This record gives sequence, structure tokens and C-alpha cells, in this order.
Amino acid sequence: MQTRTWGQGLEVTRLGLGMAALGRPGYINLGHADDLGRNYDVAAMERQAHAVLDEAWRLGVRYFDAARSYGRAEAFLASWLAARGLLADAVTVLLLLHLRGRLGAPAEAVLAYAWSPLVLFEGIQAGHVDLAMIPVVLFALIRRMNGSSVGAGLGLGLAVLMKLYPAILLVAWWRRGDWRFPAVVIVTVGLGYLPYAATVGLGALGFLPTYFSSTYEDFNLGLRALLTYPFGLSDPIVRGAAMTFLFALLAAVLVWIARTSRNDAPGLWRATALAVGAYVLLVPTAMHPWYVLWVVPFLCVSPAPALLFFSAAVTLSYAQYLVEPESLPWWAWLAEYGPFYALVGWEWRAGRLGRGDFGGQAVGARSPRVANVTAP
Repeated sequence: MQTRTWGQGLEVTRLGLGMAALGRPGYINLGHADDLGRNYDVAAMERQAHAVLDEAWRLGVRYFDAARSYGRAEAFLASWLAARGLLADAVTVLLLLHLRGRLGAPAEAVLAYAWSPLVLFEGIQAGHVDLAMIPVVLFALIRRMNGSSVGAGLGLGLAVLMKLYPAILLVAWWRRGDWRFPAVVIVTVGLGYLPYAATVGLGALGFLPTYFSSTYEDFNLGLRALLTYPFGLSDPIVRGAAMTFLFALLAAVLVWIARTSRNDAPGLWRATALAVGAYVLLVPTAMHPWYVLWVVPFLCVSPAPALLFFSAAVTLSYAQYLVEPESLPWWAWLAEYGPFYALVGWEWRAGRLGRGDFGGQAVGARSPRVANVTAP
């Protein structure tokens, strides 16, 4: 379907869907009453509107028109977006368009997120909450770029309440002497857990202790599997030691990222992109495909080859459910992680790791040695 650029780089289809007839029980369209089955109940009209929106989306329409004068059209569109994860996705795209403007990246770079198969399958189709967490992280990043420690802390705290792993940004974004940012994050998370902790105590942690302690949760392991499994080191003591070592290494890398990134917009983008990449590379716990969703927005401006590949290859982990007993086949692990580690090694040798680059330019690094690296 033909498209055109609207505003500051927003791509829309030339053919749109006007929602006046979908949002009002009485309208000038011929056959309008028959189409509704003469059922003007709000719930029935909403179901009809969603069915039409689904079909329009399937046919490629990406331009929808709603207004207050269209009855309940705005509410029906909002509920359709929310039910399909598209509202969070749309907010993410708008935030990325804002960020790319601040970083000097081209508008079409946002397509790396908008057209990502991983986002469409794990976010839109599967409905993982990680998709809703992404715009909260980007909001917090923008507030951090604007110099608001309180706003960034509140945003990051809300993101951590949705999913735990954005907590790594607490280290990557911290700057010496700024006590408000970590304090607001901790208070926000604490207040979020308080109602549950007050009633069930440590039960508020839910599944988290099991997630770290049970071997059943060892799904699609990356570096930890490479360090231990080839040597038959799978007993609980070795498992715990390997996890402790990799978590400590991840913490050290996050501190290095914070210390070598400037406190301006490019520097904070660099810190965030590198922290997310370090998480994927070093985290010793399960790597479900939807855990990689939050990598994709940063590929719009920092298109690291290793992470671009992994954002597609991670779905090979589903091969685990095709065999009995459930275990990730060696060939699937090798096809997923082998090229990933090879590309990481190539980027390291080429001097690309640690740049947070876009447009072939190193961005946001404090160290002149890092900032002066040019693309090979």
C-alpha cells in the first residue's frame, strides 16, 4: 500500500480509515443500521469497530481518523490499540522520533523498531508486558537528558516495577554527586511493593527467588552455558559461582559505562545502549525472546551488528519446545549464539564496542581514545 511522510518523518498510508460511522449509532452511510445488526449497544459497537480495525490493519492501512464528533470513535480506537499492544508501540515510535531528532539520526532509522519482526511477534502478537515497559524507559531517558533527576528516577522506578531488568540503568545513568536520581528510583520501587509487602511479607518477591535458584529456569542460557556446560560443570555450586561471577562482571561493566559516558544527550544514549547490550551479553539467567525487545529501540540509532543479528536469532530458542525432553538442541544454541559472539569479537577487534555510534561517528564517550575511533 502506498505511503507518504507526514510531519517530522511519520510514515502513513495514503488510504486511511475514517471512524465516524464506527463510533456513532446513527450516521449517513447507507446500510449503516443493517451493518450493526440494529444492535446499538456500546459493547456490540466496540466489537464491530475492532473487527473493522483488525481487517484494515491486516490489509495494510496505517492511517486512522478519529475525532470527538465521531461519537465513541476515539474510545474504540484507544481500546483497540491497548488490547493489541499498539498504543505502547505507537508511543515508543513517537519517543524514538523525538530522540533521533536530538541525536541527529535520520527519521527512517525508527523503522528498525517499527518494522522489527521481534516487536511484532513478541510484543504485538504475544502481548508481553515488556512492550509497555519500553516507552517508560525511553521517557525516563528523555527526562535524564533534560537534567531532571526526579523525573528520570520516577520513570525508571515505574519501569522496574513492570520488569526488573531495567534496574541496570540505575548504575549506567548515575553520576557522581547526584543522590536524588537513585533515591527517587528506590522510593518509587519501594512504594510500589509496599502494599504487597505489608500483607504477604517476602511473598511480595513472588517468583523471583525461584527464577534465580531453580535449574528449571535455565532457558536459553548464553555466556554461562558456554563457560560451564562444555566442562560438565552443572552442579548447584558451580551454577551459583558462575552466576555470581557474571553478575559481578556485568556490574563492573555498568560502572565503566557510567564513568566513560558524558552527561549530555549523546552520552546518555551511549550509556543506555551499551548497558542494554551488556545485559544481553553477560546476564547469566534465562534469555527468553521477549527479554530482547528492549534492545530493538536502541538499534535505531546504534545499529550494532551483533545485536541486530541476535534480535532475530533469539527466536531459535523456541526449538526447545520441539524436542522431548525439553532442552535447547545444540545446533539451535550454536546457530543463535555462535554468530552473535563472533560478531561481538569482530566489533571488539574493529574498535566499535563502547562507542554507542550512529552515522559512523562515535558518540557520547568521555575518553578521547574511544571518541576518536572511526568506522573501518
